[in-house]
Amino acid sequence: VEADLLPACEYYGIGVTPYSALARGVLTGKYAFGKDAPSNSRAGRGDPSILSRDFQKESFQVVEKIKKYIAKRNMTPSDFAVNWLLNNQLVTSVIGGPRTMGHWRASVNAIKHDFTAEDEAFVNTLVAPGHPATPGHTWGRYPVQGRRAING
Repeated sequence: VEADLLPACEYYGIGVTPYSALARGVLTGKYAFGKDAPSNSRAGRGDPSILSRDFQKESFQVVEKIKKYIAKRNMTPSDFAVNWLLNNQLVTSVIGGPRTMGHWRASVNAIKHDFTAEDEAFVNTLVAPGHPATPGHTWGRYPVQGRRAING
């Protein structure tokens, strides 16, 4: 979601339904920086939209921090990402893009977890409030007000 649109959506009472909740697979944990992607994945097939934007060293560093943070909670990075999106008052739903039944089941399982004020504070240490989560994808043309978190 372009962060500059969120204040307008809030002002006009328009719900937001973000897509690519898993950063084109980066937040699934199946990819690692500097390692070959699985050949049956979009990244493994050389999808330029994934490789040029989402496959940044900084993105993988964030995923590793998330994995450490959630290690004792029986959550996956995917669970955490979906719940982070749903913890925004402006978000009414999240568009999923599962390619397999296993992906679909994992997406449905994500909502079984709670997202706390502590989780929101943790995310704010990874990504400055009001900025896109993908490093290098900040659009400075418009001022940003940040998230409207439900918890936190």
